[in-house]
Amino acid sequence: MFRHVLLSAALLTLAPISAAAEDVEPYPIPGDANNIDLTGVWYHRSFNHMVEGRCPLGPHIAGTMTVSTTGEAVDSGYSITLTGGECRPAGVCQFAGDIINGGLYAANDLVVDDEGGRVSSGFYVTFFARDFGVGWYQAVYTLDDFTCSWTHSFSVRRDDPWED
Repeated sequence: MFRHVLLSAALLTLAPISAAAEDVEPYPIPGDANNIDLTGVWYHRSFNHMVEGRCPLGPHIAGTMTVSTTGEAVDSGYSITLTGGECRPAGVCQFAGDIINGGLYAANDLVVDDEGGRVSSGFYVTFFARDFGVGWYQAVYTLDDFTCSWTHSFSVRRDDPWED
């Protein structure tokens, strides 16, 4: 008897979910970024930060990712600007990108200080819906024999789920 009550309660609980799921347009997972209009503003938030080398870990980052098909960095792909982090110099937050293996890949490489220190950074986003993706970011600073590497995961969304 108890099993029947439990099963009935579970089915009643899941009924609204399955009805709502019928209204959702199916989307292949992971999605192919070739099928998404990537241009415009996306909202990102970082998690799972790691550092390798004798450098500070750095704060969690939340901001915008603006994707366009115009700008100095664009040959055939995308120009991408990130906000929410420390951008010194400004070029550290500007990337050239393109779709590779169904995801958005972006990178930059520039001298960042008077001593000749160089940062190479990049990220890759896999899209799980037309308005949601998860990515991995890495930045490497090198100066002579000194190297630091920062990595973190991040999510991107079309709407701002973190606004107050």
